[in-house]
Parts: sequence; C-alpha cells; structure tokens
Amino acid sequence: MRKVQSGLVAQNGGPPLGVLRLIASAASAGAGLVGLVTLVGWLAGFPLIANWGPVLIMKPVTALAVLLIAAAILPQLRLTPPWRTALGVVAALLGTCSLIQEFGGFDLRLESWLAPGGMASADLRMSPVIALALVLAGTAAALLPIPRLTDAARFLAAGAGVIGATALLGHLLGVDVLYSFHPSIALPAVAALIAICAAVLIHGQLSSPAHRGDFRLFLSQFFVPLVIFALFAWWSWRNVEADARASAERTVASFSEYVQRVFEIQETALEAVLDQVKGRSAADIAADRSVHEFMSQIDKHTHTSEAISLVRSDTGRVIAWSRGFPAPDVDVSQRDFFKAHRAGYQSTYIGEVIRRAEPFGGIGFTISRFDPATGIVAVAHLSIESFVQLSDVRASPRDALTLARADGMALVLNPPLADPVGFRLHEDGVTMRLIGGEFKAGTIAPSSMDGVERLWQFRKVGHYPVYAIYGLDIVLIRAAWLRQIVPFGLVTLLASGLTYRMSRRWQTAVEDRRRAQNESELARVRAERAEALARVEQARDDLVQLIERANDFVSTADLDGHIVYMNAAAKRMIGRGPERDLHFSEYIAPESLDYFTDTFIPAVRQHGHASAEMKLRNLTSGESIDVICSTFLLLDWKGNPNQLATVTRDITDRKRHEEHLDLLMREVNHRAKNMLTVVQAISNQTAARSPKDFLARFTERLQALSANQDLLVRNEWGGVDIADLARAQLAAFTDLMGSRISVHGPKLRFNSVAAQAVGLALHELATNASKYGALSTETGSVEVCWRLDGNIFAMKWTERGGPPVSAPTHRGFGSTVVNAMAKRSVDGEVHLDYAASGVIWTLTCPSANALEAAERGELERAPESPDVS
Repeated sequence: MRKVQSGLVAQNGGPPLGVLRLIASAASAGAGLVGLVTLVGWLAGFPLIANWGPVLIMKPVTALAVLLIAAAILPQLRLTPPWRTALGVVAALLGTCSLIQEFGGFDLRLESWLAPGGMASADLRMSPVIALALVLAGTAAALLPIPRLTDAARFLAAGAGVIGATALLGHLLGVDVLYSFHPSIALPAVAALIAICAAVLIHGQLSSPAHRGDFRLFLSQFFVPLVIFALFAWWSWRNVEADARASAERTVASFSEYVQRVFEIQETALEAVLDQVKGRSAADIAADRSVHEFMSQIDKHTHTSEAISLVRSDTGRVIAWSRGFPAPDVDVSQRDFFKAHRAGYQSTYIGEVIRRAEPFGGIGFTISRFDPATGIVAVAHLSIESFVQLSDVRASPRDALTLARADGMALVLNPPLADPVGFRLHEDGVTMRLIGGEFKAGTIAPSSMDGVERLWQFRKVGHYPVYAIYGLDIVLIRAAWLRQIVPFGLVTLLASGLTYRMSRRWQTAVEDRRRAQNESELARVRAERAEALARVEQARDDLVQLIERANDFVSTADLDGHIVYMNAAAKRMIGRGPERDLHFSEYIAPESLDYFTDTFIPAVRQHGHASAEMKLRNLTSGESIDVICSTFLLLDWKGNPNQLATVTRDITDRKRHEEHLDLLMREVNHRAKNMLTVVQAISNQTAARSPKDFLARFTERLQALSANQDLLVRNEWGGVDIADLARAQLAAFTDLMGSRISVHGPKLRFNSVAAQAVGLALHELATNASKYGALSTETGSVEVCWRLDGNIFAMKWTERGGPPVSAPTHRGFGSTVVNAMAKRSVDGEVHLDYAASGVIWTLTCPSANALEAAERGELERAPESPDVS
C-alpha cells in the first residue's frame, strides 16, 4: 500500500516511480547541500567564498533561502506538513524582502546578519531575478504539502524553473538574458534553483492520487508547448541571424564605399599635383613657391589627408609639401612606398602604417603615385584618426572594424591597438582567412586579436588591394534572439499551465463517466470471458477426442524421450499398457534405433521438425511395423523447446503393396525376356522348316502364345488354370467341346513358365490333329486329361477314331515345341507315341516345377483322374 508522509510520497515505490522519487530526493539534497556549504562559508568568513568570483558566488540570503526550500521538500526529513509549509513561507519572505530592498529603496540589512562586516550590504544583495524565482519556489514548497494545492505548487515551480533555465542559457551564451540589475547571476544559485523546481514537480506529481495518468497528462501538456517553443526559437534564431548578416553586410559596404571614395579623391589629387610639375626639374619644383601653394589648395579641398608631399625617386628626399614653403629636408627612402615605386611600381600604392617624423608627426599610412618621366613620387599622408568617425557604424564597442591590405598589413583597426605601426594580421586569423577565401562572408568565428566571437563580413575596396572587414559581436545577436524567445516562452508556459488545469478537470469528468460505463462493461466482459472459456474447454475436449479416436499414432515426450502422452491408436500399435512408463527407445525396432537416436532426433532439435520412414516394434507380439514418423518440437510460452510431439502412420500395407509391385516389375522384365526368346525361337524354327507358309504358321503360333499371355495377365501372372489353358488352345474347336473333345482333370493351376510351354504344346497338337489326326475327320475324338499323384504331375493328349498315323520322316518346330520345349520348361519327361489309333502325348514332371505352390498343398491326388500312365 502506498504511504504518504507530509504530503510527499514515501520511498517504497518501484520503478519507474521509484526512479523518479530517487531523482527528486537527489535533486533536493544536492540543492540543500550547495546552500548549506555556501551559508557556512559566509558565516565562518572563509576567504574562499569571496575569491570565487561573481560567476560562482551565491549571496548569503540566497543560500539561506535555498537551504530552507530544500529542507521543506526533502522527504527523508521527518517533518510534519505545517513545518514544511512554514519553511517554504520563510524562504518566500526572504525573496520578497530582497525585492523590497531593490525596488522600494529600503535597506533591511538582511545580508549583514549573514556575512562578515567588512563587505557592503549592497554588494551582497541577490539579483532581483533570483529573488523573484525564490519567491515562486518558496511558495511552491509551502503549497506542496496541501493536497488541493499541488497543481498550483507545480505551476509556480515550473515558472521558477523557467527563470533558472533562462539564466543558465544566459551563462552559456555569455549574455545577460534576464536584464538583471547585477552583472551576473551565480551559477550555483541557478543550478540549485533548477534542482529545486525539478524536485517540486516530481514530488507534487507523485503525491497526486492518480499520478500515473495525471503524469502523462502533465508531460503532454508541457511537452507540446516545449516543442512549439523550440520550433519558434529555431525560426527566431534564423531570422535574427539573417538580419544580423544583412546589417553587417550593409555596414561593411558603407565602410568600403567610404574608403574607396577617400582613395579615389587622393588618387585624383596626386595626379593633379603630378600634372602641375610635369616637365620640371626637382630643383625647379623645390624653389617654386607656386607649386607649394597649389599643393596646399589641393590638400584643403580633399579634406581627407594630413599633407601632400613630392619626393625625388633618386634620393628619397622631400622637395615640396602642402604645409608650407620651403619643404622640410626629410629622407623617406626607407619607406615601403618609396621602395615599391623605385622598383618600378607605377600604380597607386597603399603604404603601411608608420609613425611619421617631424614636421609631419602622428601615425598614419600613405597613398602614393609615381611619374617616371619626372622621377617624382606624389605622396598623400592619411591619419588613422581620420577614420575614427567610421566607428559610428558599430553597434557595440565589442564590434570590430578593420581596413587591411591583401598581404595582411593592417591600416585601420578599431578597437585600436596601442601601437599599430607595422602590425600585420595573423595568417591563421579569421580576417586573413576571409581575405584568402578560406572563410566565406557571414562566418561566425572568434577573433585572433581579442578572442571575441563575431559574425564577419568583408568587401574589397574597389580595385585597390585593400579589404574592409567588419565583425558583429555575436553576443548582440544572441541577446536580440533571447529578447524574442523569452517573452514567448513565458506566454507559452502560462498557456500550458492553464491548458493543463482545464484538461485535468475535463479528464476527471471523463474518467467519472468512463468508470460508470466500465462497471457495466466489466459485467459484460466477464460473461463473454466465461463463455469464451467454455468454448475453449469444449474445443480442447474436441481436440482430445479427435486425437484419441485418430487411427494414427500420436504421442508427446519430454526432451529426454520419456513418453508423456499416447493416444489409443499409439497404444494399440506398440502394445503398451496405460500403467507403465515408457521411453521411445523401447518401441523403436532395433534396425531403426541407431538412425532414430543418432540422426533423426538431432535433426528435430536442429530444424524443429523431421519426417522419415522407420520401423516400430510391438512390445507384446514383437512384430515389426513399417511407419512414417513425423516429429516436431513444442515450444513453451517463452519460445523455448519444451516437448517432442510425434505423429506416426502405419504404412505396412503400403510397403507390402510396393514390394508386390516391385516383384511384379521384376517378373514382367524376366517374362518379357523369356517371351522374346520364345518368339525368336519360333521365328527361327518356322522360317527354317516351313519357309513357304512362314507367315501363316508364325501367326498361328504367336496367337497361341498370346492366348497363354492373356490367361497369365488375366491372372496377374500368378498362374493359369489347366482347364482354361486347354480350352483356350482348343478355342478353334469350340463346337466340338463335350462331344468329340474331352477336357478333364482336377482343378489345378500351372505356374507361368509351365503355362507358356504346355500352352504352345497343346496348340501344336491341336493344329496337327486338325490337319492330319483325329480332328481331320468327322468321327475322330481328342481327350486331354491330367492328374496329380503325390509329387508327380502327369498330363496326357489322346487321339482316337482318326486316320492311321505314322511317325514323321522329319522333325520341325512343332516337334520341338511338343517335346523339347515342354520337357525343358518343367524339367520333366515327354513321350510322343504315333499309334495307329491316333497320337498319344504324355508329360510327367515334379509337381513343384509345373504347379503353383498353393495348388500343391491343396491336392495330393486328383479325384477321378484318368490313367495317364
């Protein structure tokens, strides 16, 4: 159960609330520690406090107020709500008193009570901005223990936090953002203020009875305005920066145009002076007062030079100047402009900054022109002070204005240097990088001279090798930016607080209505849940019945192979009783066990499933059972393998059928080869013995062979009934069956080999009887009979009543079929008797060679069999 002490949530919550409480407590304790250390330092008069500097000094009254607020909101201190409220009120009063001292003109001398007497009270006063923030934070701490006022406490704390965050931003940007009446706000005071505000916000939020949903609402109401504020700040910075770039560009353009006009005026004046003395000697010029007066008039009209002088290019001595007659005897042969013109430079030359000797005096630089025809150099002396008026274009004393030659020689520097003579810009400095093209106009970079960060713009002065450079202090840009975003931020904060309050009331009303709806919804959900559970139970029962009634083997086992469940079909298949434990290795047939354990189960563990044919063993009868086994892994709710599930189907009948088909295919192959051999023999014999009537005889014999094949195919190559075989070979004499042709004997079946040979023999005998024997007359008869005497089978063909017969003088294929082929096929004996009464053909052989095995077992002796001996 959540405990509340003094309006603050105790420390017995879990993450993430526990983390928030820890952060709030750490922030409160840190702020209190900073205030305590600072206050003790002031009370004890430690010199360290005074030597920290204005950025780090926290004023004594500020330290006391921070300590009181931290004590009021720290939950580890076992204080009652009234005491916490009292501490917050005292802190707020301290801030209020500081504001009264600042704006009311009263000196309450609060600081003198807490600091050494050697320091003035005014020097120890806190900033009015910090005083206002402490009033807000102290009031928030006072209201925090009151449950109904926690929203007000959080709102006040947020306001104080905005002040602290803005002050911190000012420190980071180097700008006095809040326009405080003191030079700066101490960083420890800013950090402590932000920590206190964060702690009040968290503690106040966790004290709410519905802090979870309310905290999300609180964050959403303040996060969206924060995003809007950030977007506005970004947009404002872009505008302010663009305006600053444009302003700096206008300034440098104005400066460059002014310098260009000065240079062009001086250049025109120098050309006029050189035209005045053109064609005259140096001595004539030096002695002519009118030349001096002309130069004086020109100098007065330009208003931009200190003096104009003429110098001999051979000696470097001044021969005329605009300040009087005669010219002073001054040697300028060491000046850079003289050396450049003497070396042949004829264009306008901008000289370096020099300290001029008397009677010129002062510090400045020169502009000179050279006339090769007369050997005279005209020089205008410009004073740096004449450019001081250009400092009016600067927006701040920290702005920089520079006029420099392309080689880095500085002509005008503002802010000025103590000694600018011969000063060159640093090669790696921002100004030289701008001139060299390494940096672009609008670059923001610190100056190499004073380290101040500025926005730089530059422009070349006309066609002269001189550049005007202007640096706008970045602090001014940031200050202009903050002047725009700080009011917007305060308005956004106020709007966020009002929106949060309205949203909270609306949320409470919505939650009340939703709670009423949820009660009825809960009853409906419970009923649906009960119904769903019943359906799930029914589905489970149906599945269990389906598995139990299935004809396939279904089982589950643990990962070690111990059976957990078996359906009825599985128990019947392996002969397992329900009372005994079982391992799958017990019912796997020995010939499949190694494959099952070494290959099949590892494949299931690796791939999650496997399927293969194998053999099971019936534990009761010991019979092997051909099966196809499909096994797969069952996973638990974490996705880890839990059990092995097996679905096995008995394929014994299918395997037997496959074996039978295989046997038939082999038999067909064997018999096809035999048939081709027989056909070949028939063909060879018929062609050799009866070449004239080959086609007719060959066709008849093939038809007899075909009749045998029909009987074999009709009986699936399993043997032929002897009576059917005889009638098939005598099919041409169907009308004589029962009258002149008699076929009788026990019901026996020839095997396929005997059926082919005997069938061909009967065909030959019937053919000869129809041509030469008993069936060639109207009175003859034929008897076909057979018998089984123990293991001896006998068959007899007897002709009666036909014409007298005699043994043939030559033997053809028919004789081979009747004698040799029949004999060889059954490994028996054939006797052919050409008696006067008719032909008698007798076949005797072991019954195992002629009859099917089943027939031999059924009959040991055929009943009423004729004597075929």
